[in-house]
Amino acid sequence: MSSASSGAAHWLASADLDARGDAVIDELTGLFNRKALARRFPDIRAQAAVSDAHLSLLLCDVDRFKTVNDTWGHDRGDQVLRDLATRIREVLRTSDLVFRFGGEEIAILLPGHGLQHAVLTAERLRSSIGTSPLAGLHITLSVGVASARGDAVDLSDLLSRADRALYSAKATGRDRVCSAGAISGTITAGAGARGR
Repeated sequence: MSSASSGAAHWLASADLDARGDAVIDELTGLFNRKALARRFPDIRAQAAVSDAHLSLLLCDVDRFKTVNDTWGHDRGDQVLRDLATRIREVLRTSDLVFRFGGEEIAILLPGHGLQHAVLTAERLRSSIGTSPLAGLHITLSVGVASARGDAVDLSDLLSRADRALYSAKATGRDRVCSAGAISGTITAGAGARGR
């Protein structure tokens, strides 16, 4: 191989690695990834502060996803995640932002939605997942919800409160929505919660 060809191959390989490092789309699901959330949030926060608007965060987790992979294989698990991404897009508004946060965990930002509306949206999403199969399998979803308004919008705070609410949803039976109180951090179960 000539030195020119070798140099071009090295440049292409480096460019590919740089592009992957800059990528903000999850290859499996087509959703935004965690890096995209970190990059986009400052603008979203600034907009909420300027307009004194609500912003809610849903943190969703596929229940017993390890069992799906262990029983049906990782290819089937991947198809569940692709179908989940499609279903989420069908349920939400086009202005809502959906991120694959990690593994089978999805973070959803709902600009302009306060806690009560966010819980209803989460319940609608949970119900849609639980009543119609994904990749031919009955799948359920647990969701933690947190909300803030205006200057109080902070990503780490929203994530922390939504994560605690999600943990509560998992600990109290899965296939349910739990919300974190806007100020007190108290956890309440959504109206459609069912023990499983």
